[in-house]
Amino acid sequence: MITGSDGRPILDAKHQAAIVVIFVVTFLCPATILVFATIYVRLRAGVSQAWTWKWTNPVLWDFISLGTMLLFTIAWSILVCVQTQSGLGTASKPRDFDNFEKEEYAVELLYVLAILSWKGLNGLSNAQIFGLVGERRRKQATVATAIIATVFLAAIFASAFQCDGSKFWSIVGRGRASCFDRTAFWSTLGGIDIASDILIHGLLIPTILTSKMKWDQKQGAVIIIALYVLVYVTTASVRLVFVTQLWSRPDFALTAAKKDIATFSQLVFPMSVLCMGKVSRHLDLESYLSSSIGGPSRRRSSSVAKQCAKLPRHSREITTHVSGPSSGSRGTESWGTETIEEVPLRKQMIMNRQSEHANGELELSEHITVQHDIEVQSMHTTSGE
Repeated sequence: MITGSDGRPILDAKHQAAIVVIFVVTFLCPATILVFATIYVRLRAGVSQAWTWKWTNPVLWDFISLGTMLLFTIAWSILVCVQTQSGLGTASKPRDFDNFEKEEYAVELLYVLAILSWKGLNGLSNAQIFGLVGERRRKQATVATAIIATVFLAAIFASAFQCDGSKFWSIVGRGRASCFDRTAFWSTLGGIDIASDILIHGLLIPTILTSKMKWDQKQGAVIIIALYVLVYVTTASVRLVFVTQLWSRPDFALTAAKKDIATFSQLVFPMSVLCMGKVSRHLDLESYLSSSIGGPSRRRSSSVAKQCAKLPRHSREITTHVSGPSSGSRGTESWGTETIEEVPLRKQMIMNRQSEHANGELELSEHITVQHDIEVQSMHTTSGE
């Protein structure tokens, strides 16, 4: 029972659990719709067709990161809703503490897995965007992402095997709050979480500002990224406050409910901000940057141009002989020249053209053989009688 300063009851445990469930369900549904809408809009816009489906494709990593984060968030939300049946939100020690202990262990482990996948896949997506600027920056971003992912992978093992023995999921044991210093663990991991997210997404801002995008495009993309970082840092900081106080307070089940609300906010709200930016195409950085600083379309064009430059070119004149009988007169002949300039020697094309004069007495016959590659850059005809 939760009481106010006057001792009167405010909310009981069932109401506290209901608040958690309502909060999760209310915001999970629109977040799910936003993720699917983002994928649909970007596919409909043809972004995926503009890029080959390789590991260097930032759009591919974008889809994978959103889909994976959504799956982890749904699984985490289901587990939290189940935990409400074990006493989540109560002001005193839950009656079914053993189940509560196991479920809290699983909730925290699933949270670290979700953050690991989000940072790893998002970092790889951003690394491919950095690759539009230069291969060196892409490699640097990939290495930084790998280091961050390794840290969180180590945190997963530390969280998974926090206590030795058969009950490794035990939260309260050996006469103290935990088998290891949970406050130091979560404080360190939370600091790395916030700093790494600022690093992963903050470095996109100078990349955008130095590109040749239009100012309104730059402004929209920078605002979305800055808003994302602000929301992520805020929700992660609030969660960090509750998780470090969790087992040092007698009402830890109630603090766990507040921590879960902050955790859900960290998982859903920043992802939703990015989705809104992508749906409105403010974060369609792949298309913007590919056209301004050398994306795949530009690279393909430059590659074709380089190949064509290596082909031998020639300028030749082709003489056309036009002859035919004339009614009541001697035969007439006409000579002309056609000049074809700068034609790469690659493919042979034979053009035959025949036409008949209106009076049926003059027959024009041309047989032209040219060598060409992709296009005839210029052609003009001069004729004389």
